Amino acid sequence: EVQSVINEYSTDEQWGPKPMRTVTLIAGTTYETTDTLTLKSGIRLDCNGALIRPQGDFNTLELGRDTVVQEPRINVADVDEYTSACITVTPTTGNIGTPNPARIADCHLYNDTWSGVGIQFKADSNPIAMQRANGIIDNFDRGVEFRAEGTGTGSQDGWCNGNRFDGAINGSRIPVYLNAING
Repeated sequence: EVQSVINEYSTDEQWGPKPMRTVTLIAGTTYETTDTLTLKSGIRLDCNGALIRPQGDFNTLELGRDTVVQEPRINVADVDEYTSACITVTPTTGNIGTPNPARIADCHLYNDTWSGVGIQFKADSNPIAMQRANGIIDNFDRGVEFRAEGTGTGSQDGWCNGNRFDGAINGSRIPVYLNAING
């Protein structure tokens, strides 16, 4: 239901100024998701005090360029052996220095099994740069992961640069994890 509303309001444009469209969750509601919620370009997801509880081991939110998620409250404590990321920020273009970054504002991500990742900035064959996040991350294996994957053959291939997290990382085995994988 939430994903269909996000898709309906997304412009999915890649360049130029465009209005940000807001999808607001119902305050005080618990959303039990069975698949990843993907924010497309031009979408602001205002979680508005709602709680998101994934019902399996998958990335809960994936953000592309020019997206915002406000006050995401995500609790993965009921998922056995959670190995995914609560929030993943991914590149959507091969251009250096993404001019329209994704933003995560005032997140609270919770786990009690010390597994998985709170926030992951993930570069693949395209770089990821200048993304911003802040909030509180509790009890993950890796609080914030900066992950660069690539073949190592291109000058822009698989690098993660200038991304930033401001806030508290509590009880995570590795609070900040830098991971470079050359495939």
